[in-house]
Amino acid sequence: MVSVMTAQALTEIGPKDLEHPVAQSASSVTLFQGTLFLAALYQAPSEGQACGALLKYDAASKTWSSVYALPEMGGQAATSSLGVIGDALYLSLAAGDKFQLLCSHDGATFTPVPLAEDGVFSLNRAVSLSGKIHSLPLLFDEESGEWTELPLIVAAADTAAVWEEVSTAGLGDVQNDSIAQLSAFGDTLYVATANATRGFQVWKADPSTEVPYTWTQVLVNGTFKFTAAETVANFADFKGNLYFTSGIPTVSSTKLQSVEIKQPELIRLYPSGEWDVIMGSPRYSPSGFKIPLSGMGAGFDTPFDTTFLSLVAHGDKLYIAAQNGGEFQLWSSKDAEDWEPAVETEFEGKVMGMQVALSTPFGLVLMPAIEQEEEFNSLELFLCS
Repeated sequence: MVSVMTAQALTEIGPKDLEHPVAQSASSVTLFQGTLFLAALYQAPSEGQACGALLKYDAASKTWSSVYALPEMGGQAATSSLGVIGDALYLSLAAGDKFQLLCSHDGATFTPVPLAEDGVFSLNRAVSLSGKIHSLPLLFDEESGEWTELPLIVAAADTAAVWEEVSTAGLGDVQNDSIAQLSAFGDTLYVATANATRGFQVWKADPSTEVPYTWTQVLVNGTFKFTAAETVANFADFKGNLYFTSGIPTVSSTKLQSVEIKQPELIRLYPSGEWDVIMGSPRYSPSGFKIPLSGMGAGFDTPFDTTFLSLVAHGDKLYIAAQNGGEFQLWSSKDAEDWEPAVETEFEGKVMGMQVALSTPFGLVLMPAIEQEEEFNSLELFLCS
């Protein structure tokens, strides 16, 4: 149900004084040692090469400073990802068929990481668990000119080690189109697949066991919404349960942390493997008849007008970023059942998904992917406090 609105401020904090204009959809953000870091890419005006800078944000003075000049990659289209693995900050850069991984222990000095053969992996999907890094391998597609994620899970002791396959392709189901999300929940690795034929699936495995892992199927057939629930857009560990949003993707892009989904639902998954519909359609299932515990249908009761952009736990609340028509909305809940709109605003351009939804000590950081003149403007960065 919807409760009385408690308005929160949405403040733009994106850097405005970069030396070069932004022309790429390749920026990324992460929190490292309590500081917010932003990788900003742009086209060098003379050579036409992708280059950029790593910036850090001073929350006290609300200013950005450049800490590292990104190496030129020599490509017209570039992507970047930031991630924290163990006690180190990692930055991946890709342009054309070139891929580079950099590592820093202080957020200022970066050294290249030597990659093992077939060791290119998705930093966006990396999950550390049981002393190993889990991710998806990347393969350069010469036809599209982009790096694509393969539909299987790999693991390694560190980023320079040899990666081992810990699952079969598509978790053994040829109808699984891709691995949609990975998440650590307790000591268990959870994986969601996208399946346009029968609906998404959720699997789990114990990463402390020998490889390849023994995978257990937790959810099937898009929680019995079938093709109306094709993929999982986000996982969020919140107050002892694993939540996720599901629906039909409007775009497909590995550049985005979360793609926009229509007819969106919210599902609660318990450690026992039982599940409930929090927001969505009533349905029959092998475990009984399911009704939405929030009392609301998909998309806050407007399934054909509202799309979900991201799901994130911050403080003692769970947040859903949504779009209704041209209006951006941020909803919050303390129990995932009673929801209130925290922010309602409009952006210039269509929001296609969420580059980043990140909980920080100084607020919830949002980086929507806003389509302007057929490009994602990556430096629209906002703080909800």
